[in-house]
Amino acid sequence: MKNKLLITISGIFAIILFTGCSHKITLKPSLDEIQTMNIDKKLNLNVGYYISNSDRNKEVITPGGGGDRVDYTPYKDVEVAFKTVLSKKFNNVFSLASINDKNFINTNNIKYVFVPKITTNSFSPSMFTWPPTKFTFNLICKATDTKGNVIWSETILSEGYAEFEEFKNNFSLSAQRATEKAFKNLISKLNQPSSFSKHHAKEQESKQKRIVDNFLDKDDFQGLKSYTEQNPNAVYFISNEELRLALTGPKSLKIGDIKKLLQKGRSETIVTALIKRAKTPYKEFTLKEIDILTKMGLSDNIIASMINVTTELLKDLKLKSEQEFFLRQQKKFASENNTQQKVDNQGNPIMETIGKELGKQGAKMMLDSLFR
Repeated sequence: MKNKLLITISGIFAIILFTGCSHKITLKPSLDEIQTMNIDKKLNLNVGYYISNSDRNKEVITPGGGGDRVDYTPYKDVEVAFKTVLSKKFNNVFSLASINDKNFINTNNIKYVFVPKITTNSFSPSMFTWPPTKFTFNLICKATDTKGNVIWSETILSEGYAEFEEFKNNFSLSAQRATEKAFKNLISKLNQPSSFSKHHAKEQESKQKRIVDNFLDKDDFQGLKSYTEQNPNAVYFISNEELRLALTGPKSLKIGDIKKLLQKGRSETIVTALIKRAKTPYKEFTLKEIDILTKMGLSDNIIASMINVTTELLKDLKLKSEQEFFLRQQKKFASENNTQQKVDNQGNPIMETIGKELGKQGAKMMLDSLFR
C-alpha cells in the first residue's frame, strides 16, 4: 500500500516538475535611455507603422527555469518603445489599423510604413527558479513606400542576461534588457546615412521634373518662371540650355531679367551693381554656357559679375554641395533624353534637323514671352 502511495506521489511530483507552470512576464523596456539617445538629423516626414491585431494580442510561451515557462505578448509589450524610436527620427508617427488604408495614409501624408516582425526565446539552467536568465529578442523591421516597395530593412539580434541576485525583484529583467538593447540598436540603424533621405530626395526630384515638363507641355511660360523662382533648382530639369540659363539666378534678377534690363536701356554699371548685391548664386558656368550667354547679348563684364558673385556665395559649402548634386541630376536626365532622342530619330537626319529647329524656336518664343 505504502509503495503504491509513494509511486503515486512520485508520479505527481514528476508531472509538476517536468510540465511546470507558466508565469507572466513583460518585455517592456525602460524608455529612459532610449529617449536620451541622439539622432543626427530628424527627417521632416510622416511615417506609419503596422502591427496586426493578431500579432498585437499574440501570447508567446518560452522556457523558464525549473521546468516552468514564461508567457508574454511581445508586440503589445514593445509597441510604445517602437513608436518612441520612430518618433526620434521622423516628424509624426501614426499607427495603422490596416496596411492597405490608402485614405488614412494619404490624409496624413504618410511617406513610409514600418512593419516589425518579432521572434523570441528564453532559457534558465536553474532547477529551482523559474525567471529566465537569458532572453533572446530578434527584430526584423522593414519600411515600404506608398507603392509597397521595400526601401529599408534591418535585422537586429539582441540578448539580455540576468542572474538570481538581479532578477529577484524583477522577474522580467533579462527580457527587458534584451528589448532595451534592441531598440537602442534600432536607433543606431536609423541614425546611419540611409535610403530614407535618398529616396525622399529622389521623389522630390521626380516631382520637380514632372511639374517642369507639365509647364513646358502647356506652354505655361509664366507658370514655369514663378515655379522656378520658388524652386530655383528646378531649372536643372529644363533640357533647353538657353531657356534654362534665362531662368537661372535670383528672383527678379534672373539672366532673362538682366537681358530685359539691358534691352530697356539700363547701363552696364547699374546692372553690374545689382548683380553684385545678389544673395543667391547663379551657377558655375561652363565654357559652352558662357558662349550661349554671349550669344544672348550679355557682355563679358556682366558675365564676369555673375561668375564673381556666384564664387563668393558658393563658399558656403552647403550651397555648393546642393548645386553639384542638381548638376549631376541635370547631366543624368540630359543623358537619358539624348539617348531616347537618338533612338527615336536614328537614321532620320531630316527629323533631327526639324527637332533642333523647333527647339530653338520654342525657346525663343518662351524667352520673348517672359522677358520682353
